[in-house]
Amino acid sequence: DANPVVTAAFVGPAIGVPAPPDGMPADNAGWWSALSPAARQRVVAEHPEWVGNRDGIPAAVRDEANRALLGERTGRLDAELRAVQARYDALTAGGPGAVEAVWLAQRNDLLAGLDALHRRREVLDAVRTAAAGTDRSVLLLDLDRPHPRAAVAVGDVDTAAHVAVLTPGFGTTVRSGLGAEGETAAALRDRS
Repeated sequence: DANPVVTAAFVGPAIGVPAPPDGMPADNAGWWSALSPAARQRVVAEHPEWVGNRDGIPAAVRDEANRALLGERTGRLDAELRAVQARYDALTAGGPGAVEAVWLAQRNDLLAGLDALHRRREVLDAVRTAAAGTDRSVLLLDLDRPHPRAAVAVGDVDTAAHVAVLTPGFGTTVRSGLGAEGETAAALRDRS
């Protein structure tokens, strides 16, 4: 008894291209190289999440996919921010009303939601800032977790003779540390 949801997730019927294997970088590279140029363009345009964080896919492709995801996420987040702000404005425009405790709870929930959305927006802004420049590539963009992850390369990792990986410290976050790590990587490259 086949599960149609699982089948649809792995077949990718809307674009006629099978989803990438859940395997090693060599498997991903083999899958990518087997696709026609048109199929590659469709994957990046319609399913950037398939390739953006996948080792074995060329860095330029991952960067293009992750930048598309970054733009899409920014648009969705901005719409969500506007909606929550409008609900907050509507709630607070009339004052507490008859049941002040309920009003205060709703107001506090909306304020907490706005704060969380603003923090998520700061993460997106940090990635966009760190990725600015022609020598930067977004190789990892994982925003669907309590502690988002991102990796920005300085230089072309596909053609580099040597690649250094900088891993930030324990308290570093995408929001607070990605920009500084990018500058450190650029300085390291320039000194090398």
